[in-house]
Amino acid sequence: MYAGDDDGARAMITGAQQRDLMTNPDALVRLAGPSLPVVRAALTYGKQAVAVVAETLVVDGLRLTMKKSGGMVWCSATCADMTLGLVGQTSVIMQAMDAALRAAGASFADVVKLTAHYTGSASEEDLHGNMKVRHDYYARPGPASTGLPVWGLGNERCRIAVDIIAV
Repeated sequence: MYAGDDDGARAMITGAQQRDLMTNPDALVRLAGPSLPVVRAALTYGKQAVAVVAETLVVDGLRLTMKKSGGMVWCSATCADMTLGLVGQTSVIMQAMDAALRAAGASFADVVKLTAHYTGSASEEDLHGNMKVRHDYYARPGPASTGLPVWGLGNERCRIAVDIIAV
């Protein structure tokens, strides 16, 4: 998460990518007010050596990254197709995540946490439309799910960034 001008954001993205700390620059959460950078990371450990497989797919504005370590799968996706709007981008992302989970030998039944950062207004469509699309992918009660409206993302064409953890 970052607050500042575009040059500062680009510098942060470049530095993080050079150190293999950022897989999807489009998902950088832009904060409106002054703030120190906030970094979120996932730490995976086990009794045996941990092998992480990272895959990044970029197709028609969709950017999907998946990492698998033992029985845990982490997936992050954004969509930069502005013709789709928030709900349309959410639908494309969820379809791609469904396919990625299946390719990893998992499904949405295995998802334990979903986080969505999205840009938009306080309209019902923005607040609940993308949540409905997301919730249609799993049976109730579903995973822990957090939807957070944010000021912007790293790619201004992206309206939503979705991360999931499956076990």
